[in-house]
Amino acid sequence: MLRELGYGVLEASNGAEALEMLKRNRDVDLLFTDIVMPGGMNGLDLARAVQSEYPGTPILLTTGFSGAAATADAHGVEIVPKPYDSTKVLMMIAKMIARVDSAASAD
Repeated sequence: MLRELGYGVLEASNGAEALEMLKRNRDVDLLFTDIVMPGGMNGLDLARAVQSEYPGTPILLTTGFSGAAATADAHGVEIVPKPYDSTKVLMMIAKMIARVDSAASAD
């Protein structure tokens, strides 16, 4: 869906792989991940690591578990519950990227 709209997408099979990708690709505009992931690191762990290593990177989490939304909110990241409307997700992504772009142009 994101590729069809012209976004470049990097896919990782787990959190550790995502962090390695971020080390190699410093121009990532947004992290979009599920809270539940394979490989021992969940999406909140990944979000914390990204916030620490790459502050200012927008993070959008998704989950099918309603209780996880409060946890994500407490960590200062956006969350979209499953099942989600693709239009809503695309609007959130565009808004988050635009926010970063406008902050960067203000510097």
